[in-house]
Amino acid sequence: MKFALLLSIVFSIITVACPLDEHHKLEKRLEDKIKRFHAQLSEEKFVEIYNETSDELKQQKSESEFAENLKSVKNKTGIIKNSGWVDLPSDYKRYARFAVNINEEKIEYKNILTCENGIGIEKFLFYVSNEKIEIISYELEKVGKKFKFTDKDGKEYVLGKD
Repeated sequence: MKFALLLSIVFSIITVACPLDEHHKLEKRLEDKIKRFHAQLSEEKFVEIYNETSDELKQQKSESEFAENLKSVKNKTGIIKNSGWVDLPSDYKRYARFAVNINEEKIEYKNILTCENGIGIEKFLFYVSNEKIEIISYELEKVGKKFKFTDKDGKEYVLGKD
C-alpha cells in the first residue's frame, strides 16, 4: 500500500514537473526569438525577418508590405534598448500537450520594450512547432513617453515617466 502511494506521488511529480520545465524552456525560446527579431530590426534586416516568418504571414503580406511595416516600426521606436522577459500565463492545455509530446500551438504575446523614443507595447503571434518558432503576425501597438494600460483582470498600470 505504501509502495503504491509512493509510486503515485512520484508519477504525479514527474507528470507535473516535466511539462512545467518545458513551459519554462518555451518562454526562454520565445525570449531568444524576440531578441533576434529586435537585433534584425535594429540592423534593418527586414527581408531576413520576413524569410523567417510563417507561411501564414507570407500569404497575408508581401515582402515589401512587411518591410514597409517594419521600417515604420523602426522609425517610431528608434533604437530598441531593452525588452521584457517572456512570462507566459499558465496553460493547462499546453501542459497536457507537453505531457504527451505534442508541441504545436499558436501563442499571442504582448511585449513591453524600452526604446530611444520611450516605451512601447508590441504584439506578436507565434506559431510554435517542436523546435521551430515562426512569427505569424507582428504589431507595434503603442510608443510613447508614458501611457496607461489595463491588464486582463482590470488592474490599471502606468508605464513611463513625464
